[in-house]
Amino acid sequence: WPLGLLLKTVFPIVVIDGIVAQLWQDSKLQRKALKGALRRLPRIAWLRMGLKGRDRAWVGMLKPPGSVPVITLPEMPVAAEEKPVRDDVVKAQTLVRSWREDLDDDQPAVVILGTCPLPFEEARMNFAPGGRTWQFVQGLAADGILPLVLCERMPGGYDGPDPGIDVEQIKTAMIVRMSAEDFHNGDAVPRLLKTLLPDCLVGASARPSARAITVANGRPVWVDLFGDPMAEAQARAARYSEGDQLTAYRDLVATLVENGDAFSVVSERQRLTALGQLGLLGRLNRRTAGHALVHVVACATDGGRDVSVVGTPSKCGPVALPDDAFVVLWSGGFNTWCDVPTLARGIEEAMKVALDLHLVVTGGAIAGHDDDSWREWMMSVEASRCADRIHILGSLPTLELGGWIDRADVGVITEKVLHERELGSSARMVRWLEAGLPFVATAQSELAQLCIEEGAAFGYTPGDGTSLASTLVAVCGDRSVLAGACSRAREVALTLEATATTGPLRQWVAKARQAPDRVGDEANPLSHWALAGALKLLENEREGLMRERAHLEAETAQARTYIGEIHSSVMWRTWAVFRRLKAILTYPWRKVLGRTGG
Repeated sequence: WPLGLLLKTVFPIVVIDGIVAQLWQDSKLQRKALKGALRRLPRIAWLRMGLKGRDRAWVGMLKPPGSVPVITLPEMPVAAEEKPVRDDVVKAQTLVRSWREDLDDDQPAVVILGTCPLPFEEARMNFAPGGRTWQFVQGLAADGILPLVLCERMPGGYDGPDPGIDVEQIKTAMIVRMSAEDFHNGDAVPRLLKTLLPDCLVGASARPSARAITVANGRPVWVDLFGDPMAEAQARAARYSEGDQLTAYRDLVATLVENGDAFSVVSERQRLTALGQLGLLGRLNRRTAGHALVHVVACATDGGRDVSVVGTPSKCGPVALPDDAFVVLWSGGFNTWCDVPTLARGIEEAMKVALDLHLVVTGGAIAGHDDDSWREWMMSVEASRCADRIHILGSLPTLELGGWIDRADVGVITEKVLHERELGSSARMVRWLEAGLPFVATAQSELAQLCIEEGAAFGYTPGDGTSLASTLVAVCGDRSVLAGACSRAREVALTLEATATTGPLRQWVAKARQAPDRVGDEANPLSHWALAGALKLLENEREGLMRERAHLEAETAQARTYIGEIHSSVMWRTWAVFRRLKAILTYPWRKVLGRTGG
């Protein structure tokens, strides 16, 4: 035993002491444990010899008191103090509550979520979604239904700072306007819904429809696909090549299609597109068989709005035009679908031939969506030899814009060859029709094709500036064709009144209910969000495993470093020498025992 005692006690003590004496990185706990083991080593050695290796329970004594890290229990979360309700929200709730008490109890309570400015407002700039909101209001008003209209203010629509939440009661509705932040993220919308307790929610255009879905709380939701979002994404991606222009639109479509109870589109072509999207995301199933989910609600006129102003635009304002000027009007923003090169070339060539032709441009960039098209147009105007006959007026108040529509001889709109144009419609075309203003356009959309066939518009070849110029010169040279075109434009407009276009919406609101496949707990096997959620869980698990792998690799590398440093120490080499010496000294004895079997 003297040699065994020497090897099992003295030299381990020396080795342990050599290890503990070094400053290992992040090893306070290990050093503490080794020091504790060192203090107990004599007793451990005694027990080890007494047990003769038959019991390993003695190993537990190597854990000194205090060597186990203290586990800190997480503190219980403290409930965040509820933010006080803003005064303008409280005021809006009070006004809505008072207004609701005066409504007919026999009529359904309806909330429309849309955008503003609305067409009747004296705004800096009107946008198509605002017209869509007003179309739905007028349609419901025809049945005696007075909706609560919650409107998101469009950027660039109003002058001055945001006034917060304001309420306006008109004959056909109660209108609450608010900022985009309040509309999409604040508590104003949920509080107003709680005040009114509506029977159903109606979205007017895509983003407000998405907000309606998030606050529906089990109520039926009418989703308005006001133009195909994915076709709009393509148009934007074609304009802006950098970054991902598609995923956000795809997610928006998935949210709308999976959660809507009824859908409106602007054309028959888009209806078929929407059915494809519904099928792809699992909504064309056994429960919806025979059930009409998608309805065409074409863009509508504004309902007899006064489009004239006192005085003649050629005699007032910053632009003075000759009385015999042939006025071509571009009214509205320059969006991603605008064919700026064709417009510039067509106007330039037409002005070289028709010396009395003037172009008046109202509108401008679409803030936050498309600034480049407007910038490209302004650069082409600066380079034009006929710039003195191109009048850039920018965004105009509603009535002043109406005066220029009244003064114009023909409108013009140039469109790229895009599915967005093929599937969509045009609010500015509808307004021109309502005012009896014929226009020049491509025949890509259903509306433009109808107007050209009915003689309310004049067509040109898409992307061909020379074709556009020829059409403008022909109309300018024979103005007698305009009288008949004006009359036919008004006839087409009569078919686009709000009451004529909103029939499907009005019928649904009268008996609003959830879609058949949205009642019950049956899962949608093709749900984008269910698949996305599963993929997200897998991705999170993969990231967790990758982090664990990186942690283990770091620990392994650290352990290898520790072992390498230990093996290179004097104490370890000394220990190795003694192990080798023991093997040499005991070799004859082990050899003898091996031969004798014992």
